[in-house]
Amino acid sequence: MEKQVNLTAEQAKIQLVNANVTHCLWPRGEGKTSSIGMRLMHLNRVMPRSQIILASDTKVRIEGTIIGNITSFMSNEMGMVEEVDFVVFKKPPEHFDKPFIIPRKFDNVVSFKDGLCLCCGATFTDGSFNGFNAQAAIIDETKFVNQGRIKSQLLKALRGLHKIYGHLPEYRSLWTFSDKYEGDINWILQLRDKQNIELIDAIAMVALDIEDKRNALAEKINAGYEESYIYRLKREIALAEMELNKIRKELVYVSEAKPFGNLDNLGQKFYDDARRDCKSITEYNIAILNEDPNKSEHPYYPDLTDDNKYNVDDHADRDESKPLLVTADYNWRIVSICAGQLAKLPQQDSPSLNTIASCHALAPAGIEDAVKQFTDMFTGRINRRIVFGFDNTDIARDPGRDSLKDITIKLLKKHGWKVKSVYLRQLSDHDTRYQSSKKYLSGTAKFRCYFNEQYAAPTIKSMEKATAITSSGKTKKDKRDESNPNIPAETTTHHSEAWDKLAHMAFEFTNQLNFSGSSVAVLGTN
Repeated sequence: MEKQVNLTAEQAKIQLVNANVTHCLWPRGEGKTSSIGMRLMHLNRVMPRSQIILASDTKVRIEGTIIGNITSFMSNEMGMVEEVDFVVFKKPPEHFDKPFIIPRKFDNVVSFKDGLCLCCGATFTDGSFNGFNAQAAIIDETKFVNQGRIKSQLLKALRGLHKIYGHLPEYRSLWTFSDKYEGDINWILQLRDKQNIELIDAIAMVALDIEDKRNALAEKINAGYEESYIYRLKREIALAEMELNKIRKELVYVSEAKPFGNLDNLGQKFYDDARRDCKSITEYNIAILNEDPNKSEHPYYPDLTDDNKYNVDDHADRDESKPLLVTADYNWRIVSICAGQLAKLPQQDSPSLNTIASCHALAPAGIEDAVKQFTDMFTGRINRRIVFGFDNTDIARDPGRDSLKDITIKLLKKHGWKVKSVYLRQLSDHDTRYQSSKKYLSGTAKFRCYFNEQYAAPTIKSMEKATAITSSGKTKKDKRDESNPNIPAETTTHHSEAWDKLAHMAFEFTNQLNFSGSSVAVLGTN
């Protein structure tokens, strides 16, 4: 029995593209569950008798929510009957087709009459995927799933039956589904820059053309066209599909559905209620409107707004008559460098603290690579003078090794910079810094703070994602993400720490920032 399912634009597109790796970052209510159900139906058709893994973070989420939603979709939308077309978490009837690789136990398996096994596993539980020899995987609520466990546990369970299914783009495929609110989806967002959107759109168009030809073929078969004509049409479709599958096997697609795409199905009231029920406008913007989670919901820098950002042409914010103010933050995962100037921006009447550039080096690269990146950002600059600000954390050293600030200064000199150092002593506690940054960023201090939107983007992103927490009545910067290996170091608070030093130097050590006259590098500690 065939059932017709009405698809949203993005639901249809992921089926047409059929990329081997597909990450769906969709708003709430945009049909993630039905898309998982349709993916299962497709896998059941092209890889019958295979094992498919369905994963999420916990067993409770899988058994309590996800499986119920999927089986409801299969029953209500696809017309399938439990105990006839599939069975849940028990040994299937003898008349069901047998999978090629029979699971040892069926207490976490949904079995289909065509032999497909949907094997459920929780990534927070060690050994959940032991014994599985699966040919594809689906993850729901990816934002709660540890990326490291996906690689170390789930993907290792995708194996076997290569001779049967290895030619298909579905073989060893990974499809994930999540909204963007809370959790960790940074690693997926980073994949967007690596995908070829033009190629993806072209595949969708070709796949749609193939579907039209299939429909035309069915009509001609019913109309009794000659066997030779039908054969040629089938061959044409098969060859086009084969060429498309070669591309799909290596394809990665990050699908981002537009909001309100499921309006006809959900109705306007769903979205009206969502605006009311979301605990904040941030949650609504991310979970319903599908905006990127660029900013913390409880920001440590609440006064950093678009008014603090600027764009200029030809480095017009770089004043050759003044030295660069430079600070750094050091961590085993990342070395961050922040550069600014106390100068007038174009069209401004008074000087401001302008963060004009920032860069970083990720482990295993270190200070040397970060300094090279910094130097490359200022290729062609005539004034090679730097005022380098450092605090008590930068003068620590291992036995037999220079301090972090000494290493940085030596490398800067090696690249042709002339350096004056300013000792900032110990920075204020986070609560004091929080109050100070509010003044700096709102323009109520002696200088206004601005950021180059293009060249200081790492600093902006780090500051916007920095979260404020309250402890013992004081505001602190939440730095727990710094030690989480599953969160990219460049998006955590490291760059913001370098900026805190820059601001502290500019506002509290203003009289030590002049550096002119001698062409010889000046080293000293004030």
